[in-house]
Amino acid sequence: LEWSFNSSTGAGALTQGTTTYAMHGQQGNDLNAGKNLIFQGQNGQINLKDSVSQGAGSLTFRDNYTVTTSNGSTWTGAGIIVDNGVSVNWQVNGVKG
Repeated sequence: LEWSFNSSTGAGALTQGTTTYAMHGQQGNDLNAGKNLIFQGQNGQINLKDSVSQGAGSLTFRDNYTVTTSNGSTWTGAGIIVDNGVSVNWQVNGVKG
């Protein structure tokens, strides 16, 4: 999955091949605008193309995933939930503060 995010609008997209899924993150100072996302599918990979501010939204992983970025993008949000017996290889920095 390629994850893009527009911090001005709070809208993002997760794209895999020709399929795109919309996501909603933080809009301006409104932290409540973020939505939770659930990822499933064995050995999934997510590449952050932009820094993502998910506000009150969390990430839940039901299967093994690797989360990376090739350009120093960051992720912030309500937290990361990893199901029992699942492994997430997190290679993305958060934001200091």
